[in-house]
Parts: sequence; C-alpha cells; structure tokens
Amino acid sequence: MTCLVCRAQSPEEAEVCATCNSWLLPLHAGVRIADRYQVLEMLGQGGMGVVYRAVDRLLDETVAVKCLTPEAMASPTLEQRFLAEAKLARRVTHPNVCRIHDCGIDRNLI
Repeated sequence: MTCLVCRAQSPEEAEVCATCNSWLLPLHAGVRIADRYQVLEMLGQGGMGVVYRAVDRLLDETVAVKCLTPEAMASPTLEQRFLAEAKLARRVTHPNVCRIHDCGIDRNLI
C-alpha cells in the first residue's frame, strides 16, 4: 500500500505508514482513531473525505466518522473549510441531519 502523504510503501495489512506514521486510507475495521473511535466499516467517500461507521468507545454509541483525504489535507483552505463546516453543522438540529460531536487530528488525519 502506498502512503498518500509521503508515498512510502507499506504492507497491505499496515494501519499506519512506517515512514511518516500517517494513517493509511482507507482505514479497515478494527482501527482505533484517537484511541476513542473504533472503525466498523467504510460507508462512503467523496472528493473531500471518507466516512466510516464506528463505535465511540467513550460513550458506547455508534457514530459516523468523516476523515479528510491526504489530498484534501494538502490544501490549507480545504482544511479550514472542513473545520468551519463542522462548527456550522453543530448548530443544525434536524431528524435527518447527524449531529457533530467532536473534531480533531490524529496522526495527520483530520
């Protein structure tokens, strides 16, 4: 598997790059992000990121985790837009819109 951050080669079963310690995308079931969210499966991906179904180990609830792709993280404006979107989405309350509970960075993964 090729690391999208530093382009180093890693074994297919690796979770993080041995060279730069970045997460290798797509993440696979069982991976723990920020030692809190355990990935269950990938739900979908788009131009900006990948969305996973995960379990929040702290709250013991199923959640959706959206991670920016390394290509998206390379753009400082896109990273800022993503964080602004998360702040704005926290204000939305609707039965068909998921609530934002957390935002952070773990091993170059936003």
